[in-house]
Amino acid sequence: MNCPDCGAANLPEGARFCPTCGASLPERSHPLIAQKIIDYGDLIAKSTKGFVGRDWLRRAVEDFLRADSKRYFLLSGEPGVGKTAFLAHLVTEQSYVHHFISSDDLDWVSPVAFAQSVGAQLAARFGAWLLEEDEAPPRVTVDMEIGTIAAGGAAIGVLVQQYTSLPVEELARKLILRPLKRLAERDRRPVVLAIDGLDEATSYSGQTTIRDLVAGLRAADNARVVLAANPGPALEDLAFQLEPAGLARFPLDGERRENLADIRACLKQALEEPAVSEAIAGAGLSATEFVDQAVERSEGNFLYLRSLLDAIRAGQAGLDLSALPAGLTGHYRDQLRRIKQEAGREGWRQRYRPVMGVLAVARAPLTARQLADLAGVDRETGDDVLETASLFLDRRERPGELPAYRWYHRAFADFLTSEIDNPDDWFDPQRYHAQVADRIHARFPDPSRIDDEYALRNLAYHDRRAGPEAFPRLYALITPAARRAKRTRFGSDTIFSQDLAEAIDAALDEGPAAGLPQLARCGLIDATLGSMVADVPPDLLRDLARAGQWARALNLVHLNAGRKGPGLQAIVEGLLVDATADNLDLAREVAAQIPHRDDDAVNRAEALARAAAVLAEQGNAQAAALFEAAEHSAEPIPGLDDRARTLARIARLRAASDPDQGRRLFDAALTCVREMPVDADPGVREFASAANMVAQTAPEARWVIDHTPIDTIGAKARALADVAAELARAGDSRAEAVFVEAESVAAQIGSAGIESVFAEHTADYVAARRRMSPEPPLPPVEAASLESRLQATERVPRDGEGFYAITLLNLAKTLLAAGEEGQGRSVLERAIVAAEAADGGFQAKQLADAATLLRQTGDEEAAGRLDTKVSQLADSEADLPTSYRAWLAERGREVVTTLREVAMTRAGFVKRRYYSDKALLQMAESLAAEDPDGAELLAQEIRDVSLRTRAHATALGSLARRKDPGADRVVQLIEETVLMAPEHDRDYLRAETVAVLAPLSPGGARRFSDSIEADDLKVTALVDIGAGLVAQGQAAAEVWDEAWQAAQG
Repeated sequence: MNCPDCGAANLPEGARFCPTCGASLPERSHPLIAQKIIDYGDLIAKSTKGFVGRDWLRRAVEDFLRADSKRYFLLSGEPGVGKTAFLAHLVTEQSYVHHFISSDDLDWVSPVAFAQSVGAQLAARFGAWLLEEDEAPPRVTVDMEIGTIAAGGAAIGVLVQQYTSLPVEELARKLILRPLKRLAERDRRPVVLAIDGLDEATSYSGQTTIRDLVAGLRAADNARVVLAANPGPALEDLAFQLEPAGLARFPLDGERRENLADIRACLKQALEEPAVSEAIAGAGLSATEFVDQAVERSEGNFLYLRSLLDAIRAGQAGLDLSALPAGLTGHYRDQLRRIKQEAGREGWRQRYRPVMGVLAVARAPLTARQLADLAGVDRETGDDVLETASLFLDRRERPGELPAYRWYHRAFADFLTSEIDNPDDWFDPQRYHAQVADRIHARFPDPSRIDDEYALRNLAYHDRRAGPEAFPRLYALITPAARRAKRTRFGSDTIFSQDLAEAIDAALDEGPAAGLPQLARCGLIDATLGSMVADVPPDLLRDLARAGQWARALNLVHLNAGRKGPGLQAIVEGLLVDATADNLDLAREVAAQIPHRDDDAVNRAEALARAAAVLAEQGNAQAAALFEAAEHSAEPIPGLDDRARTLARIARLRAASDPDQGRRLFDAALTCVREMPVDADPGVREFASAANMVAQTAPEARWVIDHTPIDTIGAKARALADVAAELARAGDSRAEAVFVEAESVAAQIGSAGIESVFAEHTADYVAARRRMSPEPPLPPVEAASLESRLQATERVPRDGEGFYAITLLNLAKTLLAAGEEGQGRSVLERAIVAAEAADGGFQAKQLADAATLLRQTGDEEAAGRLDTKVSQLADSEADLPTSYRAWLAERGREVVTTLREVAMTRAGFVKRRYYSDKALLQMAESLAAEDPDGAELLAQEIRDVSLRTRAHATALGSLARRKDPGADRVVQLIEETVLMAPEHDRDYLRAETVAVLAPLSPGGARRFSDSIEADDLKVTALVDIGAGLVAQGQAAAEVWDEAWQAAQG
């Protein structure tokens, strides 16, 4: 391999940097990288065909890069002046990382696809090591050896597949910003990115667009970005964002002298074609006359030139070369007139307009059959229209696919749908969006059964733009069944998330009266989409990989990050069942992606060893390097017993091809286990002891005990038995002696439970001794079985502090207040399920709130069941007095002093002020309804500002409801408490006060919402107040309108 920068020759394979000049070296190509890079080959080839001139523009870019004083170069100009062609030429000439945005293609305008493609290009050009999730371990030589096998030890295809469920900003951070920063640490030279069509990024319906990600590139000091966009408000907004980072603006005026010179050069080049020169001569024009007229009439627009020359080459009848129309719009009008004349009046209205209208709004190229179906015409008619309009069409041809068509340039579609530029034959875009949506809905009445890729990707897009009448159909697309269908087809929730964004935009368009219920519903789904966790067992992930669905399996592993190591190891095992060359490549990449640290190191080491064993069976010389990497990965395994087991498994796999190395690894495993004390690994015992002490002083920390491996009885004996089993599987004669040693160690333990603990390991050893043949082959995997098993795994994540339940409860409250009782009750049922998954104290609070909402719906029976459960929880929780309400009824107002004493005693016991504050808050909340004055006394004992504010607000609600004059004093106390907090927290505290106060006293809550400055928190507060007003039978229209105005802000 040679260095592409300095030419240094014979560099070692797998090297990341040139030792002579320090430049990053490219890695070998891998099919997974290519899968993630958007292929702009056709666009670049067509855009650069006949490319001439532009030296002056190239120099401007070179000066920008050479000066290195600014970060962005912005080329702006009207459609057709050659921006895309110039950037395509730069990409061809300089191999810049690139992206061409188009609103006609979901992948080209999607910020997720942008992050994936740009990240993949960075990996392909500079090395996939840029994208490694964990820092590389110290022994670089081993990793470099892995690099020759697994593209730097971290395949972009694997990484990107794992990241598809991340928020797009985090996706961009992992795939673009972090790699750029890592590259800057080693190579300070700038990395140039070329991005075209930035103005079209705003057509994406999600909250984050490519434009936002481009602005975020300011965080990478080594990024230099060459941008191209049409002028307009969107461009000016972006320029305002980019100015602080350094923005060089270059307006490309078509009438600019250098541009007109390039137009002239392009025409002179075309005159060398016989078809063009003969047509000019046939029109009675000299070459000079034609060129002068075309330059003037083009107004410096290359798209005009391209369309004119194509018409000449096609021998278009009636083309008057002596009287060319002025400007691109004039040319389009002239061409449209010709198409109408050829079609005839009835043919134009009934045949041509439907087809051309569908092409004007289509989101992607369409086959002739798709086009005819969506336009509602027969196939022959569709073909006729395509032939007549061929000068304006781009025909996409790919191996194994039918030809697909779209307008050659977005400018022609914009002309057709512009009432100003095309007033006589205006194509109303809403009408044609509705036509496309109607045809798809008629063909697929059930959205979950759509099997057409264009429809799956774009139906929501067309429904959204078909007008308010289509919004109910759009909302009907947001269902679990539709989500499953898209996730099954595309491997992630990306398309469903886009549909969700369209639905949210539609609800916003409808306004508060009509749109609020759907806004709440879709907002809930949007907020919780990323929280739906697939807790998929490893055997199912293994079977998915065996069935060829490795991409889907990787998505599921990432969703359940807590079990990343076992999940990735299972995928490796599944891929190795059928060890084809592609599966082996992928298995090595997946194995290299398992983190180096903690318990995941076990899975990384074993996965690498399994892949190495298959390589060894195939006689591949690289197996040794991968075995060494597996051994190295075992070093950070925390427990001596687990480290010994892992080394023994690696030893058994390696012994099959290299008995000496296998024996060495078995020796290392035995050394590890023999260093252990008889009873347990010292580190585990020390941690267990510390956990016990913590739990005794702070019962709130009981979870530490639940997650600590305290039961270490016989750890050394068990580890010895497991090493013995691996020795037996490898046919090593030492197996029996090691097992006898394990039995001897077990006998030294003075515990009655050792026999049952040790029995399982004994059984495994006996099985290993008796196993005379390989394990039987796994049964075949059935697709239907996989789907049913996957559906059974989806669940709501356990939420220790009940935040998920809070979200659901708030949305249920909003829906019920808006009169949407059916949807509100449905959300409330989910909230109860989520609350029951929360930890004790939080669980009681959320269930109590749910009971209150159930009573609002008139379901006293269900509310009573929750009250009973809350009471049981209160009795069982160590940090709650027994049954607050019963206790308060017996003791009355005198209990305030006692409560304070209990709280203070508890604070001394816990030795952590925060927990005593929480206890005081819980007591104040329970006391408020019976004795708001007593609750207020308790609130004053709370030191934590946030908790004290909540306690004050609870007391204030009861006082206000009673019209107690003491309420004004509490309002003042709350404001004083809020002002004690840092300035950036004050709005949050006021919003929280409103949330507590609104159901009890909406009017009182209003005093705090008026002080909130942040728009998002003000909207939340106003919605809470509106819900409180509706619940009390009061008019809320004014509050809804105010919330709406704040939301628009």
